[in-house]
Amino acid sequence: MINSNTDKDKQHLVSYLDDLENNLSRQLHQLNNVTQKMQGVLSALEKVSERRQQQQKNL
Repeated sequence: MINSNTDKDKQHLVSYLDDLENNLSRQLHQLNNVTQKMQGVLSALEKVSERRQQQQKNL
């Protein structure tokens, strides 16, 4: 009896940890996507800032 409960507990724990790993992996993937998009936004803002500085120098 005790062994079978322990095995069930282990199975539940392994299943829980698998789910947790999958969720964390998915969240990491989403975070990487957001990071890449934010780097693109930052790059665009830097270009706009450089253009404005150049325009002010030309005035």
